[in-house]
Amino acid sequence: MLDTNDIEIVCFERVYFGIKNFDLAIIFKDFHTFKRIDSIPIEYFEELKSYFDSIDVIYAETNAPFKWN
Repeated sequence: MLDTNDIEIVCFERVYFGIKNFDLAIIFKDFHTFKRIDSIPIEYFEELKSYFDSIDVIYAETNAPFKWN
């Protein structure tokens, strides 16, 4: 179970023109815990951005994955 109140920021990774899938990194408020979801179909990109915006979670987009460790 994921409590959205514990999320600090969400990062959409591997986002660039012509992609079929992207990754999502969820960083929690303690800044030590994170979750990754890999290979999300691009069709969900705008829907996810709208969702995180609607619950007031900050998000960022990058064309490369980060090493969150």
